[in-house]
Amino acid sequence: MHFVIERGIVSHTIRMEDRTFDPNGDITLIMRSHLEDDQTPERTTTTESVIESTPMLVSSKHLILASLVFGAMLQDRFNEGQTLRSAGYLELPLPDDDPVAFSILLDVIHGHTRKVSRKIDFELLIQISILVDKYQLQEVVEVFSDGWVQALSHEVPASLTADLIHWLCIFWVFGQSDKFKLMTRIMERESSGITWTEDLSIPPVVLGTFFGGWSELHIILTIVDEIENKRQGVIASAISMLTDLITNYQNSTPRCPRSGDNTFKCDAMVLGALIKSSVSIGLWPPPAPPFTGISFCALSGQIHQMKVPTLCDTIGQTEGWYGSKDDYGYYDRDGLPAHIGPCGIKESIEASLRSLEDQLCGLDISTFKV
Repeated sequence: MHFVIERGIVSHTIRMEDRTFDPNGDITLIMRSHLEDDQTPERTTTTESVIESTPMLVSSKHLILASLVFGAMLQDRFNEGQTLRSAGYLELPLPDDDPVAFSILLDVIHGHTRKVSRKIDFELLIQISILVDKYQLQEVVEVFSDGWVQALSHEVPASLTADLIHWLCIFWVFGQSDKFKLMTRIMERESSGITWTEDLSIPPVVLGTFFGGWSELHIILTIVDEIENKRQGVIASAISMLTDLITNYQNSTPRCPRSGDNTFKCDAMVLGALIKSSVSIGLWPPPAPPFTGISFCALSGQIHQMKVPTLCDTIGQTEGWYGSKDDYGYYDRDGLPAHIGPCGIKESIEASLRSLEDQLCGLDISTFKV
């Protein structure tokens, strides 16, 4: 009997003979496979899947050499190690592990490299990553993992999608620092608050279930918390930049570099425009953290589009610019540079936004690797 578990692009078939990874093995791993009713020997009228035990004969020596986790588990101080030493054989149930992904890893561990697929689909890569993380198999699969990821490079998201959190975990497990940094940068800039059911388009599930296979869940949560802290920090800074401008223009100290009545008129025009534009995009009165529903990218785009006319701009358009042109451009009749406008309020805002965006450059994987 054999059965096939479909995995999209690549389907992996496990036959009886394939389940013997070492004919002289001393451990039988017992896993559970889900079979649809048309894959069972006798078809039934039900459409429910059938759970079948999947035994895999393996070598304890290979497992111990490849995995720190198996190396610890099979020591004498644990029941599994004591049974193996006393009986010379061990049946080890692993009901939570994916048998398809594990069979690929067992081929790698036992040196059956010609049986190992060079291309796998995304869902299978997720399952393999979970097992690599769980059993600490990064070194033994490194020669294959780089190729698996490279073959799926066209599927790596360039914006915030439901798959991005999976890719983040995959790059974390395989230590791919550049891609890890890219995923975290996207999350920093495009997330509107780390809520696992909305911003990442993840179906409503219990967080522990969603990440149930990742043994280093606490580290993943630490990474996500850091991303959320940076998101809130730059949004708070962007809002503070606007509120500080409004406060400064409310003071009696002139802001416009012109002289006479035009200074007051120009400042009043800017103040009104800042408040009106801030109200229109929900930033006045200033919102409080955690700024749920606000991403930095969206906020930055709205602020860029704010209309902040100045009297100086109006004067320049109606009277024209006077003076000669030098290396810095034309100057108006008050001797102020015309190429940026005398007040330069929009240029100041945009420069602040660029500075804040530069702070959202992603996280370094080395910060979280012990």
